[in-house]
Formats: sequence, structure tokens, C-alpha cells
Amino acid sequence: MNREQLKEKRLHGDPLYPAELYDYAPLGNDPLMELHWHSELELLMVTAGAATFRVGTQSYDVATGELLFINSGELHEATESRACAIRALVFHPELLRSAADDRVQSLYLDPLLQGQRRPPVHLSASRPEQRPLMSLLRQLLSLHAERPIAYELEAKGLLLQTLAHLYRLGEPAADSSRIAADQYKTDRLKQAIGYIQSHFGEAVRLRDMAASVSMSEAYFCRFFKDMTGRNPVDYLNQYRMQHAARLLRSTDRKITDIAMDVGFNHLSYFIGVFKQHYACTPSVYRRTAGQTAND
Repeated sequence: MNREQLKEKRLHGDPLYPAELYDYAPLGNDPLMELHWHSELELLMVTAGAATFRVGTQSYDVATGELLFINSGELHEATESRACAIRALVFHPELLRSAADDRVQSLYLDPLLQGQRRPPVHLSASRPEQRPLMSLLRQLLSLHAERPIAYELEAKGLLLQTLAHLYRLGEPAADSSRIAADQYKTDRLKQAIGYIQSHFGEAVRLRDMAASVSMSEAYFCRFFKDMTGRNPVDYLNQYRMQHAARLLRSTDRKITDIAMDVGFNHLSYFIGVFKQHYACTPSVYRRTAGQTAND
């Protein structure tokens, strides 16, 4: 098992312009954003409602019009959302690299990407020092939505300006040994979650999850809770329910079969756990999702 299994697999944009804009609003009680990571950087704006996001080990309450900067390799998710919609620009750092190493790369981009310089994650116009950056980001998101002629050229300049602002607003990270220790813990968490996401349809036990990262059960529970804010069994059931919801929306398979697919041998237990997450039974969820899709 390796941490690549948790990594988001989609290609954002194309090889010649590795950037893509996404707009998303969840259906009902569907999750706004599941726990994942990618090599790209992400600029995410809440366009309606509000949500609580977890980036790394920190939580942020984000209101309409506010943004998050999510660095390359950062684990992130939405842990709670309130009638929320988001717009996100996801772009690969290769978009901004020079053909050969230069001062911009070595002094500014590399420290940002490697965690040696810590920019702010939660960005808001309520903070005067962030207002110029917020203006840039709104231009950048609008540009990718409208796509005028030569938008890529203008966007590349705006992205470089954005990273310059983030660098200035950032602070030097802790010493190199602390950076290495934090990265080690993050990699162990990615490995554990990768194991859960690969085996969720099986009879996964706590000891199996702990063994995947060579930890005792007690230490693994503390580690997982410190890193994600929840215990590993809760995360396993949440992931199972998200997968079940996708199957309910996209297939006509029997609910009993879906329950078995996501690791439940008893239908009544599956229905009970599903109701805890979606506030309705699987059959009601499927019917509601079908009606929404046909509207």
C-alpha cells in the first residue's frame, strides 16, 4: 500500500495548459468535498453558503466570497457545509516553471511548494492586507470562467502575481527537522487512508487499519483523530456511505447488493448507518436523487 492510492487521479486541464476550473454544489446531504490530495495547487472560493474545510490538520470556517489556498500534496476536505457551492481553480506547478532553474524558481516557487514558506490558507477581504490578493483571485477565477482570447497568457501572469502575494504574506516554516516530521506523519496518514479506500468493501477491522501503518490500535486511533478530527472507524463508515450513495445515484442495483459491496453483511445495519449520514433510507435517497436529476 502506498500513498498514491489516496491521490486524486483525474487530469486537470491538459498537458499544454494544466489548469481547470470547477463549479460544484452538492445534492442534499451529499458531501461537498471528500478527503483527498493532488499534486496540483488549488484556489477554492465559496460562492454560496458556508462550509468548514480541513486542510492538513487545521480547520477553517469559510463564508461566501472567501477563499482557500491549498498547496501541492495537502490533504483536504469539507467537514461540514451549509447550503454551500464552490468554485475551484486547480493548476499544476509545472504551468509556472521555467525551462531551466532560475531565481524565481529557487527563491520563491520551490520554498512555497516544499513547505519552507507557509502562506495563509484562509483568505478573506475582511483582512486589509489580503484585499489586493483577493482582487487578483477574483480576476483569475472569472478569467477561467469566461475564457476570452489569450486568457491562458493573462492567467499565467495573474498566477505568478498571486504566488508573489502569497509568498509576501507567508512566514518561514519551522526548522527542517520539523518539516520532515510533519511530512512523515502526513505520509503515514495518506497510507492509512489509502488502505481504507482500497479495502472498504471487506470486513476491515481496527487492527487491520493499524497494521497497515505498523501502529498499535490505541496509538493509531490517537494518531488518526489528531490528524483528521475523527476516529478511523467513523471515517471508514463515512467512506462506505459515500460510495453507497454514488451507487444508488448511478445504478439500479439492489440495495442488498450495494450494502454487500460496501462491506455490510446485514441490510438493517447498513440502512441504520446510511440514515445517520444522509437522514433518510437508501430507497428514499435513490428516489430523491432520481427526481433531482430529472428536474
